[in-house]
Amino acid sequence: MDNSASDLYTEFKINALRFASGDGDNDSFLSQVLENFNFRTDLSVGLSKVRGFYFDAAGGLQTKQIKNIKLGPVQLNNVSFVVDTANSFTYLTVVTELVADLGPIRVGLSGVGMKAGLKYDPDGGAIGPFSTDIAVKVPSGVSIVVNTDTLTGGGYLLLDPAYHQYAGVANLKLKTTGQEINLNALGLLQTELPGNPDAYSLLLLITATFNPIQLGLGFTLNGLGGLLGVNRATDTDYLRGLVRGGRLDQLLFPANVLDNPAAALALVDAAFPATEGRYVIGLLARLGWGTPTSLITLDVALLIELPSPVRIAILGVLEATLPSKANDRLKLRADFLGTVDFGAKRAAFDATLSDSHLLAFALTGDIAFRFYQGDTPLFVLTAGGFHPAFQPPAGAALTGLRRLTLALSRGNDLRVTLASYFALTSNTVQFGSHLELYYRLARGLRVEGHFGFDVLFRFNPFRVQAHVAAGVAVYYGRRELLSLHLALDVTGPGPWHLWGHASFRVWGVRIRVDVDATLGSGQAEPALPATDVQTLLVAALDAPASWEVEAPQSALPGGVVLRPVGAAAASFFLDPRGALLLRQRVAPLGVALGQYGAGPLAAGSGRRFDLTELVVGGVAHAVATDKGVEVVRDFFAPAQFQALTDAQKLSLPSFQLLPCGLRLARLGGLVADERATLRVVYYEHKLLSGASGGATLAKVKASATAYGQLARGGVLGQQVEAARPAA
Repeated sequence: MDNSASDLYTEFKINALRFASGDGDNDSFLSQVLENFNFRTDLSVGLSKVRGFYFDAAGGLQTKQIKNIKLGPVQLNNVSFVVDTANSFTYLTVVTELVADLGPIRVGLSGVGMKAGLKYDPDGGAIGPFSTDIAVKVPSGVSIVVNTDTLTGGGYLLLDPAYHQYAGVANLKLKTTGQEINLNALGLLQTELPGNPDAYSLLLLITATFNPIQLGLGFTLNGLGGLLGVNRATDTDYLRGLVRGGRLDQLLFPANVLDNPAAALALVDAAFPATEGRYVIGLLARLGWGTPTSLITLDVALLIELPSPVRIAILGVLEATLPSKANDRLKLRADFLGTVDFGAKRAAFDATLSDSHLLAFALTGDIAFRFYQGDTPLFVLTAGGFHPAFQPPAGAALTGLRRLTLALSRGNDLRVTLASYFALTSNTVQFGSHLELYYRLARGLRVEGHFGFDVLFRFNPFRVQAHVAAGVAVYYGRRELLSLHLALDVTGPGPWHLWGHASFRVWGVRIRVDVDATLGSGQAEPALPATDVQTLLVAALDAPASWEVEAPQSALPGGVVLRPVGAAAASFFLDPRGALLLRQRVAPLGVALGQYGAGPLAAGSGRRFDLTELVVGGVAHAVATDKGVEVVRDFFAPAQFQALTDAQKLSLPSFQLLPCGLRLARLGGLVADERATLRVVYYEHKLLSGASGGATLAKVKASATAYGQLARGGVLGQQVEAARPAA
């Protein structure tokens, strides 16, 4: 008896209790259950005033039935027993994998079972002095397999209520007269999202391939599919990674998702992650060309992500095998992804060559295109990457692009590869090519050689900068026995300037010759005419197109709408609640110009231009002191206004945000002069009442959304829309 705990108990304890069972002499159910049933534990059984009847086992009692148990058409696999205690209950849990053969259909349940608990209750329970707790353990997975003459395949459903996740995969093949359909389905359901237990996400991807359906001109339809994502978004970076790795076919029209269901589910989940408030709708198609088999196939998907900002993505895999499948002299496979983000004002395209060859020569390489507007404008087109000195813009996913490579030989004794690239940006044109040779001779000798060039040029005035390198060497192990190397840099024309060196090595003796020469007459190319930027700038400031009137943010202040008033082409009316905007795109302001376009500046026209004051209605608004005046900025290409070095062209951003005008926001104090006119606007006021006007007014309760729709559709709302400036 434990007086400190005010408890009275009796306990029976056995240390290192072991139970073991061998094979039975018959095939009864009990024999199958007891076969290999064994455990070893410390066991305590007692009766307590406080705890009642209790049962303790160190680590619980558990065993796993390895041998299958067959009960007619039902088979139990991997039966496990667990005995443990919790909340004064002693629980017995039985879990198994159940497989039932029902004719041509096999149904499997994994993780199904029952949990039963028993505890002593002094007040009485369901069974005499004992209370019970019985629960059915729902399966963690359900599988179905069908095998008939016309339908084969199956599916698997994964249930994970603890993490609020449910997933399913299925593959079915339907055979009919003259037709065979292969159907794949993937589904993901999350009943709770992180940070919002009331939200959910759903993703469905279904594809079907079938015998070609003729579309005309040799084209065929070989498959269709659809995608639906609720509270899901498109991860373009992940899809771009699939393109670069040549793995986009694992997402579009896979052969059988049951080959690796976990990988298939993980791939679609990563490509379209759960994102509250976003929806993805997609249409997939497999097209072919050629008979009787498709020599060219295109797996393509068009995805639309809603609501605003709307995003569109087109992705696919193009494969061509010519002149036939059996005689594939040319095989091309290109994974590609194109995206348009209307909110960010960005368009991008990526493509990768993989598993391709011309005759016996392998083809690889990457292609990319970027066109960005908005805050970070960018224009880049590249096939095979960039000039070695060029730094790709950050955040544009342009690093690690592979050269367009043709492997002329890939053996262990002879390797010849040719790699090329071409790139076009807003500031530069870049291209280059490199040839590498490896040939293994006898007795540990080998030959290594290379030839390559990198070129950077501009058009007007035409200017070229090129680097050429070539070399060949004979090695014995790591020792260089004989070699010849050449490296040259060339700029021109007018004149052509060459500098570099040539070196020759024979048995450890090295001879080097430096080169520095000028070729040609030295007459520079004719320069473009000088530009008078000041005259162009003044003309732009006087042009009506450079002046804009910003409407007030509220188009309906106080319920008043102003009708458009006719005006001459060179004049416009200001709303005191809005703003006046002056913007020109001739040249940036506040910076020293080094050139204009590709030509020089006219003498005496000035190199830096600033707007220091804006006079409107006879009132001068100084930029430095008036808080109502703001500097307006726009994007300019620096190479158009600065004499950049080739290194700067490679490293500077394509566009820079520079001042281009002014914005005057405080118009309420304007006074009339010869260039400003004051207009007085009158408006009518009508009141409808049931007593005097004979109209009947009814009170209607409406939501804010419904009220807004009614307001926009009314007379006043239509006038508001008519008064808005055109976009």
